[in-house]
Amino acid sequence: MTVVGTIANRFKIYTKGVLSRQKSLDALSYTIYSDLKFNFNYTIEYNLFNAITTYSFIVIVCNALCDMILFFFIFIAFVITYSLVHNDLDERTFDNGMLRTLGMK
Repeated sequence: MTVVGTIANRFKIYTKGVLSRQKSLDALSYTIYSDLKFNFNYTIEYNLFNAITTYSFIVIVCNALCDMILFFFIFIAFVITYSLVHNDLDERTFDNGMLRTLGMK
């Protein structure tokens, strides 16, 4: 016998974390099993759960990649800003030194 069930509030269940999602689906499947009142072995397949778990792993990897890229750009911006400020100070020091050497300041 094959029983196919549809969850009424599946958006609330599937948007939880992985462990709480698994617990909610297990509780729901046990409720369905106990409502059938048959004594037989059963297996449960969560096709959508497996797809969402794979998708959530891809989202985690993409978020980590975006965070690394953002950190790299912030680091490059800091290095460029520091270089420009340092270069400006060196030029100003050199200009003041040349003006003193020429006796103009």
